[in-house]
Amino acid sequence: MTMYVNPAPPHPSDEERAAAEAQARRAQRNRRKFIAQATPWSPGHPSVPFEVIIDNLSDTRVVLVHDRPIDPGMPLLLTVPVGEDGQTKMRQYTVAACSLRRDSKYTITLELTAAPDPQPPEPKRVCSKRLKVLFLLFGIFGLIIAVFAPL
Repeated sequence: MTMYVNPAPPHPSDEERAAAEAQARRAQRNRRKFIAQATPWSPGHPSVPFEVIIDNLSDTRVVLVHDRPIDPGMPLLLTVPVGEDGQTKMRQYTVAACSLRRDSKYTITLELTAAPDPQPPEPKRVCSKRLKVLFLLFGIFGLIIAVFAPL
């Protein structure tokens, strides 16, 4: 009787392990804690904002602390701080995981659903070129009539 044994994969070296961890953490994280507003964004759920604590923040992932569990897959709108000047932006996330902590609160991991716009939208035109020419012609005719009309 022949017995086949799968060889064990070789253990990665320290350099390979460090490179893999660096690759996994491409997005810079912000470890400060913030209080933010989260709003459920799903049909059938009331869109009532509630306060959460942002425990860990990166470009694509957010870790929250909250009193109640949130079902995985639930879309949320979250107000996140952006930049050093205290500006905030509303972004859409999806709940990836929810687990109970020792202090009877829940750790909720969110993944970014809708990526932010890389550039601001182009400003809208107030009026077209034809409309501007029409106003100019009205102005010219009005001046001509005002100058040559008898008083």
